[in-house]
Amino acid sequence: MGMLCFLLSVLLNMVSPLKNPPILSSPMWKNICCTTNLAKQNLNFRVTDNSMVFLKWDHWCGSRSICEFEHHQTLLNRFPDNAPLNVLIDDIGWVIPNGCHVDIFNAITSIPILRNGNAFCLVWVDGKKTKKLFWFFCEIFL
Repeated sequence: MGMLCFLLSVLLNMVSPLKNPPILSSPMWKNICCTTNLAKQNLNFRVTDNSMVFLKWDHWCGSRSICEFEHHQTLLNRFPDNAPLNVLIDDIGWVIPNGCHVDIFNAITSIPILRNGNAFCLVWVDGKKTKKLFWFFCEIFL
């Protein structure tokens, strides 16, 4: 039960395990981050209107994090580090702030937004297994 409470705390506090852990992180959190980064190549984030993924840290943009793009700061300087991806989504589609580099704009707006409230935002690359993000982490770490 303690692990479940810890995972709920992490997910509710919006901390991405794909972000490098701070030096003072617990050994358990460092292990979670390490395991998640090892699994990263087998995961595919799909953008949904209620995505619980991180704008900066998660690899939702063509299997890359937005930080991997040149000129990413033209977008990221406008948001806190732990901003959720849905700060760029409204009822109509993508909302990209003025002044973002055209390459960032094009990369983001080329990605479809899934509008089905039951759509999974995290899937295995082979497409055979789908999981809600919380249950994925529970399966790995519990």
